Formats: sequence, C-alpha cells, structure tokens
Amino acid sequence: MNAKEAIKKIMAEKGVKTTELSRLMGVSVQNIWNTLNYDYSKSMTVEKLAALAEKMNYKVMLVPYESKVQGVQVND
Repeated sequence: MNAKEAIKKIMAEKGVKTTELSRLMGVSVQNIWNTLNYDYSKSMTVEKLAALAEKMNYKVMLVPYESKVQGVQVND
C-alpha cells in the first residue's frame, strides 16, 4: 500500500469525506482530490502524509521492522 492508498483507507474507515479533509487542512477540495488521485506524483512527501494523517487523528511513525506496532503499513 502506498501513502495515497493509506490516507484513502483511513478516510474510508473514519467516514471522512474529501470536503471535510480539505476544510481541516485549509486547502481546496480540488487540492486534496489531486493529491490523492493524480499519478503525476506517484508518492507524497512525508510532511504531506503526516499533515493529512494528523487531521484524522493519526500519526506517522518509523519503527524497526521487528517491531510489533500495529497500524497501516505504507510502501512506496
């Protein structure tokens, strides 16, 4: 799963719509839609991933592979 898919999954699980996330981020709906759907950028920055996740009460963590932390795994 890549970063965009992870954010979409969290949005679906929490019932967060693009309009709500755009309001929370202080950007246009089109900006969020483009970030999550266009392939011109196959990946997103960690900063953008963390900002989107934070607005849905999630955080981005880097942990050792052998760690038993549960969550959404992101591979780009």
